[in-house]
Amino acid sequence: MEFRIRIWLASVAPEYDSQWFEMSAMGAAYKYHHHGMGTYPGFVKVVSKPTSGVNNGYLFEGVGAAQVTDVRPFRQYSGVVFAYNTGDVRLWAPGKSSDEITHAYSSLIALGDGWGTWENITETVNRPMVCFGT
Repeated sequence: MEFRIRIWLASVAPEYDSQWFEMSAMGAAYKYHHHGMGTYPGFVKVVSKPTSGVNNGYLFEGVGAAQVTDVRPFRQYSGVVFAYNTGDVRLWAPGKSSDEITHAYSSLIALGDGWGTWENITETVNRPMVCFGT
């Protein structure tokens, strides 16, 4: 299997920029930002940025959907899910389930057992997040 990386520089500034804000898994696990554009954005990008550790300064993109529960075996999950409409951007991070399971392990960014060959692994619960809408 082959992979390809392509990179473009931004040709226009975003119509909305939330600036960096704090978000955490198992804590402040839901945020929303009002972009007020009045129409569906043509492109939305949600990015998290560790501020310490081996991946300090790297950007990790959010995803548009995820399906998992902290009731499953091993209970390890991470990531930020986002959705948007004509006025708002919503963000969800892993949080405590409705049945109050407290032993689940979740984070905003997790690269650990089973990912790569242990180079630059990280597990991050509380880190700044940014949301762009263009």
